[in-house]
Amino acid sequence: MWVFFPVILLVLGVYVVLVWKFPGWLVGLLPVSVGVPLALGLVPDIPEPFPISLGALVFIITVSLVHFKPMPFIEETPWYKVLSGILFRIIIWCFYLIALTAMFHFFGVILFIISLIFVFRYKQTRRYSLSLNVLSVISAAMRQNLPLPMALETAAANGKDPAAKIYRQTAKWLCEGQSLSDALKRAYRRCPAEIIAALAAGEAMNQLPAAAAALEQDCIAHVNGFEKIRPIHPAYPLIVILVAVVIMSGLCVFIIPTFAEVIRDITGGQAVLPASTQLLLNLTTTLMRPGIVLLIVIGLLIILMVGLYVYNRPRRPERPRLLSRAGDWVKWHIPGVSYFERLYSLQRTIQSVQAGLKAGYSFDAIVRRTLRLDVNECFRIRLHRWLEQIEAGRPIADSAAACGLGRTLAWALDEKVNKGNTPQLLKMLEEICRNRYHYRLNIAHSVIWPLVVVAMGGGVGFVMFAMFSAIVSMITYTMDYSMP
Repeated sequence: MWVFFPVILLVLGVYVVLVWKFPGWLVGLLPVSVGVPLALGLVPDIPEPFPISLGALVFIITVSLVHFKPMPFIEETPWYKVLSGILFRIIIWCFYLIALTAMFHFFGVILFIISLIFVFRYKQTRRYSLSLNVLSVISAAMRQNLPLPMALETAAANGKDPAAKIYRQTAKWLCEGQSLSDALKRAYRRCPAEIIAALAAGEAMNQLPAAAAALEQDCIAHVNGFEKIRPIHPAYPLIVILVAVVIMSGLCVFIIPTFAEVIRDITGGQAVLPASTQLLLNLTTTLMRPGIVLLIVIGLLIILMVGLYVYNRPRRPERPRLLSRAGDWVKWHIPGVSYFERLYSLQRTIQSVQAGLKAGYSFDAIVRRTLRLDVNECFRIRLHRWLEQIEAGRPIADSAAACGLGRTLAWALDEKVNKGNTPQLLKMLEEICRNRYHYRLNIAHSVIWPLVVVAMGGGVGFVMFAMFSAIVSMITYTMDYSMP
């Protein structure tokens, strides 16, 4: 077998060159590239660890090379680049999980979950904090009527932090004739899609300063929400449930069957476990079957990969993807979540209408530009219906109410009731929607988390009750059958 090592190294070298030259093809053929080394395990004289190690090496080399290969800017990140980024992160986290498990055993899994949640939370907070820094500089430059490229270059000031790099790249694209939304999209790939869409809508209505100022307020509200101290961390229920499941599995695999055998031996097979203990044992036995465990693991991996894909690939308001449309439909029809989706989309719409009226556009042009915003797709359908009714000649306020955009918006747009006060009312409604969104979100957190804790307490209490019921039954049967 050692004779083939030079040949294997040569093939790996050629494979590395092919991956570097044709990354898309090699990522698409990754199952074949990994399957060929694994097929060597069918050869009798080759030890089993060798093909597994070779297949893992091919997988890691392919993903790493495609992930780190530099590429020029294009509007849409290629699918293989996104997929390699997701797979590379999964590889890193798997190595981290293996290291923690080797050092801390069971507690390593808990530390892994805590680390995963903290990293995700940090990235989410940093994303909006960075967006807030960029929008603050842009808004300040516009308020002082400074040339935007010069202001961004000055803000960079030879800095090496991520914000300074974004400033320099944005200034570069602005000097090449790009609009602000396109320049920011090119310079800051991870910029939230709602910010890019709102800036594009503001540019279309010549109200870019107002759009940037409104987005700055939204980012401030987001960052303030991240910085608030929560009485119960969102990771707490997940960690408690994981610990409870592991302990319950150990009890039902090693302890409760022993109790059942003891009770059968004492009573001569006439008695069985209590109903609660039997229910817990049946449930755990069903979930611990190899097929069920495999399905659960595959399901969790699919959820993880889809979540990472959605998180790392920004939305496209102008051409929404299938996952975006499906996610918007689900959020729109979940009780409670739909309220926040409607409120957020309504706030964005009010901002756009307010900017359009300030610029002197007609209402059909305002609604047409509002459709560029990053709002829920179900809400966008209502905006389309509103535009159709406006173009058909129906009154603006009546058509807004008929299309389900809210009675408050219809009232603010009703010129018969509020002659000349529509811009002021829209500004007031925008502030009301923003404050109500964050206030009721905090209320929902304060109400839901105690209910989650009560539900977890009920689950842990049921497990304890089932355990102690088995112990009490065993003691009772022992006393009944051993005492005269």
